[in-house]
Order: sequence, then structure tokens, then C-alpha cells
Amino acid sequence: MRRRLPLCPLLVAALASGACKGKEVEVVCRPGALQFSRAASLVAEPAGVLADVRIAAVGSDFAIVWSAGASAADTDLYGRLVRHDGIASSNEVRITQAAGLSSRLRLAPGPSGIGVSWTDGRFTQQVAMATVLPPGSLSASGLPAVFQSPVVATDQAPIPGIAVSTSGWIVAWNGRGSDGNDHLFAQVLTSSGAAAGSPFPLAAAQEDRATRPTVAAAGSGGLVVIVDEEMRVGAADADVWATLVAGTGALASARYGASSEATSPEAVAFEGGAGVVWTDLRDGGRADLWYAQFGGGEIRLTQGPEAHGGASVVSAGAGFLLSWLADGELRFRAMKADGRPDGGPIAVGEASRGDVGWNGFSAGVVWIDPDSRIWFRPLACQ
Repeated sequence: MRRRLPLCPLLVAALASGACKGKEVEVVCRPGALQFSRAASLVAEPAGVLADVRIAAVGSDFAIVWSAGASAADTDLYGRLVRHDGIASSNEVRITQAAGLSSRLRLAPGPSGIGVSWTDGRFTQQVAMATVLPPGSLSASGLPAVFQSPVVATDQAPIPGIAVSTSGWIVAWNGRGSDGNDHLFAQVLTSSGAAAGSPFPLAAAQEDRATRPTVAAAGSGGLVVIVDEEMRVGAADADVWATLVAGTGALASARYGASSEATSPEAVAFEGGAGVVWTDLRDGGRADLWYAQFGGGEIRLTQGPEAHGGASVVSAGAGFLLSWLADGELRFRAMKADGRPDGGPIAVGEASRGDVGWNGFSAGVVWIDPDSRIWFRPLACQ
């Protein structure tokens, strides 16, 4: 992680002499050094129902996208660009405009724009959709191809996740199988958002029982980790399943929370690896956050007395950034890849949900407050 400081060739000597004044350089900054750098700024006050909010980096700044509308069954996606210091750099933009819901969205920044996935209800049956928002713009008029998952059943309710890949993006969703159960499917998208090939199942034998997946790119080698919560045949309660995917094939799967009720998993990626964060009820029914690197042991991240959940994660170099809810309060923490904290937790404020973004040298948190307003607050290395 890096922050911008005065630039000069002989940094140590020049900083001591004051010769760097007025110039810039990037220097390494410990993740645990992130602190709030400015007060929170109001992003939007949507009328009606506010269903979701997400954040993703756009160069050195951020895009904030949310779902709002007249009712939970009739929402659209809206967005706004915000500078890394919290100052808005665009007006509010309406990204989708169709009857029915546009909700349960996910964002994934990439070289050619921001990958966006969501559940769409404009047709008779709900479908998973994904597209790419052009760099530096959230204008719907600039949208390239829009991917739509197949319609298999009248009662299907796919919820997609998306991540950047070597060739573009990969989107995954819980889709109805020929056996009448939901299974995990994935689709490779080009850099412009067009489908490359056909959807493929992650469990060819249909042994999975999929729910809402989340997706993260695991390093620069083209690996993607896809996680979801499943109650497979014969299981006593819900478990978390994580699958590594390369190209159009599943390489390996791992199961977590097998001795307890594990819910709401979030895929985690960092330099050289991947993992998963989830909410677990193994301690007397109290909700806590747990974490595991792919193929590794399980680690408790939080421990009461509050109920912990609603986790969001983003890759940040050799570790990741985590935001979560603790009895209605949003919190933030920098984490190392092995699950150890890199600095203390930071209280953000009252929230019903939140998300965290990373632009390469600073972070930003976004959240919905009890009055259904969207707020953003930047964090920088201090």
C-alpha cells in the first residue's frame, strides 16, 4: 500500500533537508496506518426504497452505485463518481431504467471499466445481468454488451457476483439445474462485457445446492475464487463452499464452517492467494465473523458481545480490507492474508449496510444510515 509524499531522487536525505517540498513520490505505507482523513460526505438521499450500495475504485477515485426505487419490487441502479478525498466529481446518474427490480448488485473494477452484476426483474422471470461501465463514466448511454443468464424456471431468482479476470470478467450466479435445484454457474465475459462462450457449471455432477455467490480474482494468474452458502444433501446445517476456477474449469473446492451454521460468505483475494470471510453461529448462536485462507484452517475474526455480520471485503496488496456490522454500527479494519489484524478496528457510524473500496493508495467506506442516506468517508495513511 502506498501514499503520496513529496518527490525527490534522494528521498531520505532530501526529506531531512526539506528539498522535497512541493513535489510528489509514492512510499510504502502499512495497511494498519489507514485512518480517516476527512469528515463523511453525503452522496445521495434516494426517495422511496434504498436496497443496496457498493463502491469500487476508478483510477485514484471511486464509483458508488446503489439500488433505489418506489418499492422493493421496482428499483433501478444509480451511481456517482467521488474523488478519493470525498468530493463528488459527477452528478447522480441513472444507470438502469426498466420495470421491475434491479438490485443485489456487485462491482468489480478492471482495466476497461467497472464490471457490474445485479438481479434484474424486467422480464417475466428474474435473471442475472452483468455489464461493464466505461472508465470515468457511469452513463448508461455508454454501456456496451449486457450479459443475461438463461431462463430455466418461472420461479428462478439468480443473484450474481462478478470479478475481473485475465481476459475481462467472470460472473457467477445460482442458476436452476435440470434436477430442479439451484447450482453454481459461471460465464466468462470479454473486456467489453460480451459473453465469451457459454455458461458452465462449477459442479458437473450437480452435487451442490447453490445460493448467492460472491467472486474475487485470486492474484494475477487468472485464478478466481467463487464462494457461496450451501446446505448440501445430508448436511446438518448450512456450510460455506469455496471453489477455485481457472478459465472455464473448477480446480478445487473447500468446505468451511462444517461444525456450525455458516452464512453470508464473502470471497477474499490478495497477492498470491484467496480465502473467505463468513458469519458463523457456532458460539451459542451468537453471530461472529470467521476467516480461512483457501485450503487453510478457520480463524475467528470477531468475538461478541455484539452480533457481527454484513461483511464486505476488498483486496489490498498482500492483505485485504474488511468492513462489517456490529449491532448496527459499521466498522473497518485492515487485515493480513493469514487473518491477523493489521491495526485496530475503526468505528464508522450507524448503518444498515456498508462496503469498502481500495484504489491502490487509499481506501473509502460507503454506507446507508438509519435515515436511508448514503455516505462516503475516505481513509488515508497517516
